[in-house]
Amino acid sequence: MLRINFDETLMKHVLFFLCLVLSIFCQTQAVAFQLSHVMEQNVRTVADVATSYIDLLNRIGASPNASYADDVESLFAPDCIKIVNGSIWFEDSSQVVPQLQRTAEEVGSWSIKLLDLIPGQDERTVVVRFLVPTEKGIWNTLVILRCNDQLQITEINEVFNNYEGA
Repeated sequence: MLRINFDETLMKHVLFFLCLVLSIFCQTQAVAFQLSHVMEQNVRTVADVATSYIDLLNRIGASPNASYADDVESLFAPDCIKIVNGSIWFEDSSQVVPQLQRTAEEVGSWSIKLLDLIPGQDERTVVVRFLVPTEKGIWNTLVILRCNDQLQITEINEVFNNYEGA
């Protein structure tokens, strides 16, 4: 039988080294898990911003004269800008509701049919595509929402045209 003699000091060093490697591996796995969890939360949060935006549009479309001040304050940055088909429509979040109220006066009530909601890789941008059936026709709309670090909308970049689908 072969007998191997280990020096006690060497054995302690080997055990210490193995414990260190195991500890680093576990910490790396924990950090990777936390990072992926945070990224999932951010993607859901940006998606939630888009969902809240669509919800607000639908509520204004159904009841344009109600008060939406709390919604605007929480969802939009004060210096929010809206660009529609390449033209600036407003540069201040206080104009969100009045602009949508004017739209309701022109086209009547609406209820949005969500088609796509695509969070951006930067975790601060989301693309939303939807149909807007109104009394004056159906609009095919694509919106890019850009958010600040607090996930308030800083820019609404919207392109729409008349929907001629089935």
